[in-house]
Amino acid sequence: MSRLVLINPPSTFEQEFGILSAAGAPRPPLNLLNLAATARQAGHEIRILDAASTGISLQPFVEQVVGANPDVVGISAMTAHIHTAGRLAARLKARLPSVPVVVGGAHVSALPEETMERWPAFDVGVVGEGDLTIVELMEALDEGRDLEAVPGLVVRRNGRRLLTRRRPLIKDLDTLPFPAWDLLPDFTTLYQPTATRRVRLPSAYLVSSRGCPYRCTFCSNSVHGRTFRSYSVDYLMRMVEHLIDLFGVRDITVYDENLAVNRQRLVELCRRLIEADHDLTWSCDARADNLGPDLTALMYRAGCRSVWMGMESGDPEMLARYRKGTSIDDYRRATRWCKQAGLLCNGSFIIGGPGETRASLRRSLAFARQVDLDYFTPFYCTPLPGAPMYNEVHKHGTFFSDYSLATMTFPTFIPHGLTARELQVWYVWSLFAFYIRPAKLLFVLEQMGPRHFLKTLGRTVVNLLHWVGKAVWGRRPWASPRGS
Repeated sequence: MSRLVLINPPSTFEQEFGILSAAGAPRPPLNLLNLAATARQAGHEIRILDAASTGISLQPFVEQVVGANPDVVGISAMTAHIHTAGRLAARLKARLPSVPVVVGGAHVSALPEETMERWPAFDVGVVGEGDLTIVELMEALDEGRDLEAVPGLVVRRNGRRLLTRRRPLIKDLDTLPFPAWDLLPDFTTLYQPTATRRVRLPSAYLVSSRGCPYRCTFCSNSVHGRTFRSYSVDYLMRMVEHLIDLFGVRDITVYDENLAVNRQRLVELCRRLIEADHDLTWSCDARADNLGPDLTALMYRAGCRSVWMGMESGDPEMLARYRKGTSIDDYRRATRWCKQAGLLCNGSFIIGGPGETRASLRRSLAFARQVDLDYFTPFYCTPLPGAPMYNEVHKHGTFFSDYSLATMTFPTFIPHGLTARELQVWYVWSLFAFYIRPAKLLFVLEQMGPRHFLKTLGRTVVNLLHWVGKAVWGRRPWASPRGS
């Protein structure tokens, strides 16, 4: 059996969170935990190296990987990290020329042939869900078999990029082992969810489902597809109890795209959590039109304390453009039900999508204040490979297709009628207009605690001044000297 080193490539908090980096927190590489679990179950020796959470720069990280003496290296990369992953792969190939370098994740799944063409240091790409693919790939490498027989890959053949047959999505997630949380050092101390999500410590991340059946134009489903699949409630309860027993976890962030897709499953999960009485708190993401007053009340009884909703806009026209399938009234009702149940409510909004105007931006901010959200989180419209928006967005404005800026914290798309600077100013102004109110500041202070609140506020002000300095000197954070 082989030594497989799985890598989360280097990135910085500034890249991930922009001017809100002071309030950010490292997220565990949950996809690598799943790959590690299935590969370890197959008998391979696994190590996970997460450069993003430790802040290590590229060259020292290369030395760390080389020191792990891998037989195979696997790098997971979203679009924003594909440049760094490519540079990392090139340096590793220079040091370890005989070691296969495998790339997986959202970017190569959306653009497999382009990825292999542009970054020649990648030997193999994993397309789609990699849990089973990594096991078959490792077996084929160990035995020297032809990789073309392994489903779910993009490989090199005679100077060409060849896609093997597509691997079906995993229908029964219960057949998979628990994520390999134990392979991440300091899992519950280094990877603490942000103060807007967690209630207490130790806290952990957990994913209970895959695939989203909705068809929002900005969302890429290149890895898990649009078919919703989930762990059974029995399996999920064992997973929760495993986290409690192994790490003493008291709080969980359920990091699903939408926990409430299957309402019956969520109701059963809540009832089981109430019966188990683990004294566990948790948060989740959910669509507004999947919620109801009885469900939010039951969620609170089961330990849920906050719900994140992708509201995207307070303008009905923009919601129609995004094909959300939800209405302003849905958001009003869902926010009211959450607050009546005692749940904190965080609304995330997209700034600068196709068709966005100054008027629609004003409506979004006014709406967020009117419904009295507890937290307001803006993101720039970021067309991602694999999303329906990606191939047609150029018709509606200017698109800076620099992959390294695809973090939703920089305006890479500028709709007709607006400028990049206007969007950047509006982003900052919307945060000020929402949070710089006595009642809201007092609420955030109570949630964070005085020490964390003052530290976060101070660092955010410094980041804001840094951005203002860039604007004054004409250095545009949304432009890059390197194209995608």
